[in-house]
Amino acid sequence: MDYSSYTESNEHPSDIDMFYIGKDNFLIVGEIKNEMGNLEGGQKKLYEKLIDGWKYDGIALFIVHDKYVQNGDKKVDVPNCYIREYYYKGKWNIPKNKIRVRDVLNKYIEKEQKMEILSNKEEMIFRYDYNGKPSYSIGLSKKKQDGSYEKGYINVNFKKGVELQNRTKIKIKSAWLDFYKKEKATIPVVFINDYEVVEEGEKISAQDEFAQQIQISPEDLPF
Repeated sequence: MDYSSYTESNEHPSDIDMFYIGKDNFLIVGEIKNEMGNLEGGQKKLYEKLIDGWKYDGIALFIVHDKYVQNGDKKVDVPNCYIREYYYKGKWNIPKNKIRVRDVLNKYIEKEQKMEILSNKEEMIFRYDYNGKPSYSIGLSKKKQDGSYEKGYINVNFKKGVELQNRTKIKIKSAWLDFYKKEKATIPVVFINDYEVVEEGEKISAQDEFAQQIQISPEDLPF
């Protein structure tokens, strides 16, 4: 944006590149420039006034990127851009370490509350094909009072496009408890957001093989 053609006054309007009100009304505003640009003068004062005049806490970010229009660059990946300077509690500061816009957003944006699942062992994923579409589960087992084990399973969902073979062993990096509604019933499901394949599984297509999949020893317990 260029307001230099407005010559009737020494003062010019200005635009704001990023604006967000996060949790607890925390205000996040930002100016995004090419790495060769600077934030100074009236534009810098604008961001100071926005933060100082906000009745809650807030932060102003000076964000830089390495894209050039003359090189054909058309998109700036803002969440992964670095912050050169930020204004917080009446003072401009230079980050001690490299910090991206993503890091600030993760700290202050209101997030959906999830019941996270942690596992420090390899998990076996069971696959069942129905009408040409795969569904997945993790085997469960619990020890009863008489010392015997009761077996079961819980459904598992992955990101769109993920496809695993039956009995694939994975190490879960990020997962949480989710659910879906079936009629009036609430069905729990584990959503696996990130994982590492430890051992590839075997191809499956027969429907009746699913009944033989849940055969788990105590060593294979997922949680």
